[in-house]
Amino acid sequence: MSGYGVPVAGADPYKLVYEWSAGTAPTAANADAVSHLLQARCEAAGVTGAKITTEMILRRFVVDIPDASEIADIDAFAQMLGKTGRLTFQDESGNILLDGSDIADAYKTVTNRNGINCIEIALIFTADGAVKFGQITQDLIGEQLAIYLDDELLVAPTVNAPIYDGNAVITGNFTDEQATNLVALMKAGALPFALTPVSCEPYSSS
Repeated sequence: MSGYGVPVAGADPYKLVYEWSAGTAPTAANADAVSHLLQARCEAAGVTGAKITTEMILRRFVVDIPDASEIADIDAFAQMLGKTGRLTFQDESGNILLDGSDIADAYKTVTNRNGINCIEIALIFTADGAVKFGQITQDLIGEQLAIYLDDELLVAPTVNAPIYDGNAVITGNFTDEQATNLVALMKAGALPFALTPVSCEPYSSS
């Protein structure tokens, strides 16, 4: 079981491999930043002890997960780790008004709506982000403010009133796993370049 030393009884170790495209030429500093972001995404998703290895010659990152038994969907988790993960707030014309750098924190929450427990994602803006968000919501009353993660539309609510307190909530039909992965992306930040997952396999017990 390479990379783990003595196997832990009952553990479910996995090896995830990601490549960057031939047209991407990351510097050592960029590769180091990606390694730290992958580590942060694992930790934000509740996955501890992950080991990130950069293999510059092979143009890839290897993520060793010592125990994936608590990950509900390892394939969805692997896809999440490799996403660029850029969060943007856009107006109806597609103009980007805010992005993930304006977010100080994100966390999963549960709200009871009409007797149904709904999983939501709460956002806390930075001081500068809160000021910008307040002005944006003031200017867009009666219009939609779309929130995207990369090219995926998460939600596009109509702004009913300005929000000045630096807090926002993303609502949707999120599963617990989806919300956990989205929070991990938002908390860790965007990757400087895209990664392609090429394998997601358990380690042999031999």
